[in-house]
Amino acid sequence: MRINNARWLIFIRALFVDDHKVMRQGLIGIIADQPSIQLAGDAANGEEAMELARQLSPDVIVMEVSMPKMDGVEATHRIKQKSRSTDNRSFHV
Repeated sequence: MRINNARWLIFIRALFVDDHKVMRQGLIGIIADQPSIQLAGDAANGEEAMELARQLSPDVIVMEVSMPKMDGVEATHRIKQKSRSTDNRSFHV
């Protein structure tokens, strides 16, 4: 969670991970009008998700379970192992 001092707006940065581009675009569209949620990034597989999670430190990662290269369960496990945050919760779609 981040605080934008200019407007005192608390927002969440989200990373969306799904091998289907249309699904990622749909999720991005859903949050487009939500001022409290910002897009941190999007990835097409678990390997990309691991790299973006490291680079971007999103507050939330919405990840599909079944993907090529590395599935969502394995990627979530690895991200949680390397996470600097002590508050890790995982949800898979």
